[in-house]
Amino acid sequence: MGIYLDDVVTNTSRSVYYFLNNQTYSGAGIGGRTLKSRFNDPGLNIVTGFPDALEKMDVPTIAIDSESTSRQEITFGSTIHEQNFDFVIHGFAGGHTSDNKNQLQRDQLMNDIIGILEETDKIDYYKDGSFTSADSDLVLGETITGRKIPPTSPLQAEKYRFEVGFTVQFIKSDG
Repeated sequence: MGIYLDDVVTNTSRSVYYFLNNQTYSGAGIGGRTLKSRFNDPGLNIVTGFPDALEKMDVPTIAIDSESTSRQEITFGSTIHEQNFDFVIHGFAGGHTSDNKNQLQRDQLMNDIIGILEETDKIDYYKDGSFTSADSDLVLGETITGRKIPPTSPLQAEKYRFEVGFTVQFIKSDG
């Protein structure tokens, strides 16, 4: 039985989501916290896929997005499976009463996400939703990018946007 690309895409996205929700990190004055515990006023939302309705979205939110493809079998037989996936984390900061606080939150959140990814060599790959036992690894690529996105509308979610881009490689041996 082969490995199907759409299953790997789903499980890879799910594994990155789990990682960003649970990975602890430290830095200047942070000390072993997760993104959600660090950005808790107002509370950070972490979702998969680009939000459908920005006007209804609560901020701050980060949305994990990756390319989806049609169902394909990666391999037959005993072999090593390798597949690269490009991810973009769409960030939507805000929720504070001042522009300065919202800009600071955007900058800190983007920098913290980049820092977490830079400090990590690999992410555990889970092929089921229980997250109890990793099935393989997702190896992070060397290039991690971040950029602020200028507002394109008066919506609160558009005002303090950013994107972080990175690549992971799914590696699995059948042998």
